[in-house]
Amino acid sequence: MIIVDVSGIAHWKFNQRPVEERVPANMLDDLETWFDELAHAEDDPYLVAAFDGANNFRKLIDPQYKAHRPPTDPALSVQMREMKTIINAMGFACISVDGYEADDIAATLVKNHAFSQPIKLVSNDKDWSQLLIDNVKLFSPRADAEGNRYYVDADGWTERFGVPPHRMQEFLGLAGDAGDGVSGVSGWGAGSAKKAIAQTNTFGDILRFACMRQLQGITTARQDYLVTNKAMSEYTAARKLTTLVYDVEFADSELKNLKREDVYDHESIAEAKARATERYNKEKERREPDTTDSGPIDPATL
Repeated sequence: MIIVDVSGIAHWKFNQRPVEERVPANMLDDLETWFDELAHAEDDPYLVAAFDGANNFRKLIDPQYKAHRPPTDPALSVQMREMKTIINAMGFACISVDGYEADDIAATLVKNHAFSQPIKLVSNDKDWSQLLIDNVKLFSPRADAEGNRYYVDADGWTERFGVPPHRMQEFLGLAGDAGDGVSGVSGWGAGSAKKAIAQTNTFGDILRFACMRQLQGITTARQDYLVTNKAMSEYTAARKLTTLVYDVEFADSELKNLKREDVYDHESIAEAKARATERYNKEKERREPDTTDSGPIDPATL
C-alpha cells in the first residue's frame, strides 16, 4: 500500500513554478504527471491519496494551531478543488474525513493494514515518522537543503533525524513543531530534546534525570524548569496537538475502494482541468482592478 500526503505534494509542485506559471494548465498537469509516475514506479495493489478534512479538531483545542501560516494562494485553492477528481480518475482511492488531517488517515491505515502488507508513506511531514514500524517506510518526494531525498525505515529515520520513531511524540512535546505553530516546552528546542532522548529510554527517565540534573549537555536551568507544573502543562498541550489519531472512522464505501483500480479516466481528468481553469480565470478577473479606459468625463454627470 502507498499512502500519499496530497496537500504536501500539491504545495510543493505549486511552489516549484514561477508565479506567472502557477495556472491550472501547468500545475494540474504537473500533479497528474507526478502521480502517474508514482503509480507506474510502484507495483502496489493499493494506492491511497490522503487529504486534510475540513474543521480540523486540533484548531478546536488550540485556535493558534497553524494560524501563523499565510492563507493558501487563491490560485492553488481553485485548483485544489479538482485534485481529488483527477487523482481518483487515475486509480487512487481518495480519502478525507471531516475534522481530521491526512496524518490521521495515514495513521489509521497503518494501524489496520501494516500487519498484513508493506506500506510506503509519501510525505515530507516529519509527523508521519511516528508511523515507522515494521513493514512501513517513509519516502520524501522533495529534496532537502543538501539536495537529498530519503526513503527510510525506522532505523534509517533514527540515523537521519536523531530520534527513533517511537519517541517522536516525546520530541514534539518537548521541542514543539514550528511548522504547525506548536510551541513545546519553553526554553527547550530540538537540540535539547534530542540530547535528552539520546540519554534515556522513556520520558519518565528524562524527568528523573532532570530532577537530579543529570542530563548531559543541557543547562541546569532547563532541567529545573522541565520538572515544573508549567513545563508539564506546555508538554501536555503540545502532545495533544502533535499526536496522531489511529481510529478515524471511514465511510464503508471508502474502505471498499482502497484497492487499486486499473483505470485512467482521461475524460474526467480533462473536465476537471477545464473547470479549474474556468474558475481560475473568473477569480482572476474578480481580483484584478478594471483598467478599461471609459473616455473623457462628461461634466454634466458630475
